[in-house]
Amino acid sequence: DGWWDWSDNARLAWEVMESGHGDSRWAMQFDFNVDAGGSGGIGVNFAADPAWADAAGISFFWRADPPGLPVTFALAVQDPTQPDAGPSDAAPFEVTVQTGGQDWTQVTIPWAKLVKAEWFGDAGADTFDPANVIWLAFSVGTWDQPEQGVIWIDDIRLVPAG
Repeated sequence: DGWWDWSDNARLAWEVMESGHGDSRWAMQFDFNVDAGGSGGIGVNFAADPAWADAAGISFFWRADPPGLPVTFALAVQDPTQPDAGPSDAAPFEVTVQTGGQDWTQVTIPWAKLVKAEWFGDAGADTFDPANVIWLAFSVGTWDQPEQGVIWIDDIRLVPAG
């Protein structure tokens, strides 16, 4: 469906840039300046795919300036009992990871590492089911202090099981 963003006391800019990892020519560049108490991020919606259940997790490559930025990666699960619910009704399951530095680094996230976001409450699916994932997102902002930086993201793909 295309990429989207959100912000709360944050200034964001993102675009596909000619600076990809390995054989990839293009990467998503995500620039941000987040005030203390703020947050923001980018994400993309897509149709659920039962084939995701055959994977063991998801991986991507990224680099960042500065290094060591906490980033929350989320995959949102549509409740199978509510097939007409929209993307905002999907329950996010997330994990926080720290960026590496200027060199491209691979991040692999097994499904078991994803935990339902506390802020989402009791709504939506309670169990992570990769076959019902309908969006992914990267978000920044620790609430404790301001954050500023650039993250490049490339080669998002499923990790084969086994």
